[in-house]
Amino acid sequence: MKYSLSLATLALLLTSCAQARFQPSQHDSFNIVLREKVKISSLKEKIVEIDLADNSASVIEELHKHGKKVICYFSGGTVEDYRDYVKDYNKVDGLVRNRYGAWAQERFIDYRRSEYKPLIKQRISEAIRKKCDAIDVDNVDLYQVSDVKKWSDKIERDDAIKFTSWLGQTAHDMGISIGLKNCLDIIDSVGKYYDFAINERCHERGECYWYKNYLKTGKPVFGIAYGSLESNRSRLCKSLNGLPITMVVKTTGRLHQQQVNFDIKEHCGSNYSSGKVDPPKPKDEPKKTTTTVKKTTTTTVKKTTTTTVKKTTTTTVKKTTTTTIKINPVVTPSAPAKQTPTYPTKQTPSKAPVNQAPVNQAPVNKAPVNPVPAKQEPAKQEPAKQEPAKQDKEEPVKQAEKQAPVVDNIDGNDNEENQGSGAAAGIAVSGSILGAAAVFVFLKKNPKKYENIKRGISRQATTIKRGASTLSRRVTTRGRN
Repeated sequence: MKYSLSLATLALLLTSCAQARFQPSQHDSFNIVLREKVKISSLKEKIVEIDLADNSASVIEELHKHGKKVICYFSGGTVEDYRDYVKDYNKVDGLVRNRYGAWAQERFIDYRRSEYKPLIKQRISEAIRKKCDAIDVDNVDLYQVSDVKKWSDKIERDDAIKFTSWLGQTAHDMGISIGLKNCLDIIDSVGKYYDFAINERCHERGECYWYKNYLKTGKPVFGIAYGSLESNRSRLCKSLNGLPITMVVKTTGRLHQQQVNFDIKEHCGSNYSSGKVDPPKPKDEPKKTTTTVKKTTTTTVKKTTTTTVKKTTTTTVKKTTTTTIKINPVVTPSAPAKQTPTYPTKQTPSKAPVNQAPVNQAPVNKAPVNPVPAKQEPAKQEPAKQEPAKQDKEEPVKQAEKQAPVVDNIDGNDNEENQGSGAAAGIAVSGSILGAAAVFVFLKKNPKKYENIKRGISRQATTIKRGASTLSRRVTTRGRN
C-alpha cells in the first residue's frame, strides 16, 4: 500500500527545515502532563510535554505565548484502540500484534516493517503542523518488554538500534527535535540522533549511570519518578549524585501536572552535586549565517587633462651655392676658332642600382638616372668669388685642358665608345643660372652619379691633355718647317 503526504504538509516540512531545531539544556525545568489538560496559569516549568493527539494547535500556541516550549508525545511501539488513525495501522497485514499486558487498550507494533515508516511520518508531520517544538516517541524499547519476548520472531536489541537511528534522523530531516524514550542501554549507539532523552524509574533499577557519556555532551536527560518524594529520596540521592539529570517526582503516581521538582542539594544535602553543564552546539546543528550586504556608493571623478599644442611653422631656407664653370675655347695658332658652349643633351636613363636612396630622402626601390630638374624660379645669384688663375709656363692649350670639365660615362661604363672627343661626349656648362641650378640638383639627387662624373671628367681631362700635347707638337713642328 502506498502513502503520500499532502502539499500542505510538504510546505510545512520545508518551512520547518529552514528554521533551527529546538535544543533544550540541562538547566531547563521540565513537566509532563498526560491524560489531563494542562493548566497553563499554574504551570511553572519552562518545558512541558503533552499528548499530540489530545491537544489542538491553539493549545500549543497559547503555551508558546506564555514562553513555554512544547514536547509532543505519541507512541511509536504501540497503538491505542481509541486513536482515529488505528484503522490505517490495521490495514497493514502483520503490523499490529498482541496486546500490551500493562495497558489493555494498547497493542504492540512490529516497527521493523517498512510499511510502518510512512505511518510514523504522518505522526511527525502532525506535530510539525501543530508547531510542536519537539517530539517524544514512546515504547521503542520493545526488546526489553516481556510480552514481545514471547514472539517467535522477537525484536532484538539490534532491531531497536536500527529503528531508533532511522527515527531520530528522520525527525531531524523533517526539521524537528526528538527525545529518546528509555532505551538507556543503547544511548551511546544512537545518542547522536537525539536532542534529549526521557527516562522513567532509572533510579529504581540503578541504571541512571548509563547516561553518563550522553550527559557529558551537554544534552539533557529528563527523568520521571512515581510516588512520594520520601519513598524515592534515598535512591535518587545515590543515583543522581554528579549526574545532571533533571528529575521530577509524580506524587500521584500518574502523569498529572502536579509534581515535585527534585533538587539534589536541597533534598540530599550540600555534599551532593548536580554536575550540570552548559550544552555545546550539536555537530549536526546547522549554523545560522547572517549575510550583511553593505551598500557602497562610489563617486567617480573624471579628471580631464587639457594639453595645448603650439603649432610651430618652421621655414627651411636652402642655401644654394651656384658654381659657374667657365670653359675657355681651345685656340690653335693656325686656325683660331670660336667655340660655342654646348648644353647637356638628352640621354637615355639607365637602370639605377636597387634600394639606392638619396641622402635625406625617403628610400625608394628605383630612382631614375639623370632626372629632369624641376622648373625652379631663378634664384638671385651672386658671382662666385674666383681666385685669379695661376699662370704657369704651359701653353694656352694646356691651360684650356685644366679648365675644361668634361662629363663622360654618366652610367659608369668605362668603354672605348664613351671615351671619344671631350667636346662631343662631355657636358659643357655655361655660366647661365639655369645650367648651374641643373648641375646642383643633379649632384644633390645623384651622389653616386656625381662620383662617376668626377671620374669621367678626370679621364677626359687626361685625354684632352694628351690630345693638346700632340697638337702642340704638330704646331711646333709646322712652325719650324
